Amino acid sequence: MASLHDSSRAFAHVSALLSKFHWEIIMAPNTLLPEEILAFPAQSTVKAVHIYFLGLIYGSNYVNISRLDQNETVCRHVEEISSDLTPDALLKLSLLTWHFDARGDFSQELLQFITELGEFEEVCQVTWEQYSDRSEHYVSCKVFMIEMLNLLRFLEGYVARSWTRLCGRSD
Repeated sequence: MASLHDSSRAFAHVSALLSKFHWEIIMAPNTLLPEEILAFPAQSTVKAVHIYFLGLIYGSNYVNISRLDQNETVCRHVEEISSDLTPDALLKLSLLTWHFDARGDFSQELLQFITELGEFEEVCQVTWEQYSDRSEHYVSCKVFMIEMLNLLRFLEGYVARSWTRLCGRSD
């Protein structure tokens, strides 16, 4: 399957439309799990998107994933981004993380999924089933897949904009 950035996909690279994305309208506010439980595993997916982005701008051969996973600046940035997410977004990201690592930790498999979006439909089917049991927001599996892809793309754009501001990098 193509990567998150493949412009030939139906949901091409983050556009001006997505940067104007009305987050609260699409994401439901209530989940059946407390945010405190969701924050850590959600940060693992945010971190995977962040490392993926850094691999794009610095070159995937240059990026040392094990070092970035523990990098203090990256970790603070991930926490900052995660604190801006709705409970529903935290739930979706946590379920995605737990799909690849039951402890909720950052994993190579999660990063590979973010990078390639391989087996996207299959992963979404499983996470949607779990989501349906843990959220007051019912959506069909198809709508869930669209919301998940939009969420990942939103995160990609958010990481890019905020990292550029943080580090002053403009390319």
